[in-house]
Amino acid sequence: MVSTLCSGDVCQCSERPCHKEKDTFGPLKLEKKDRFEHACYSPTVDYGFIVQVISMSVKSNFELYTTNVAKVLRATGDVKLEESKVRVFAKRLQCKGQLETGKTYLIMGKDGSTTDSNGQMQYLLESNTWIEQVPNEKKCQGSKNRPTCKKFKDFVSEYMLNGCTQ
Repeated sequence: MVSTLCSGDVCQCSERPCHKEKDTFGPLKLEKKDRFEHACYSPTVDYGFIVQVISMSVKSNFELYTTNVAKVLRATGDVKLEESKVRVFAKRLQCKGQLETGKTYLIMGKDGSTTDSNGQMQYLLESNTWIEQVPNEKKCQGSKNRPTCKKFKDFVSEYMLNGCTQ
């Protein structure tokens, strides 16, 4: 059975490979250029948000993450989006990984063609989606982590201000 994400009479095929969450502090430390490469060159994205996960529910073949948008870094198709608005991200149940309630994430990807129950655009988490947990302040206070946290913050502020023209 093919997984589809539908709203009204519009459906979006959701059989793409699963997303993989990026590990800010993993053995391959993420650089600012890695984030810009994904956002601007390969695959290029339609949106970039900092979101906090409010709740998770299951509907059909999907986990639906209701989030509060803390920062809009880029939004092309979602013209009604402002900070503090709620948006839903959908992940196929078969895909590993989970967004944690209460945690904050940088999510960048392609606009969806479906809407949630409130008529707002919803987004599918798939292989071209960048998902990275925002480093928390406590972890960033450690001297070992400061450079990594600075690169994350620098990306967010530069991308929000200049987009792909950095």
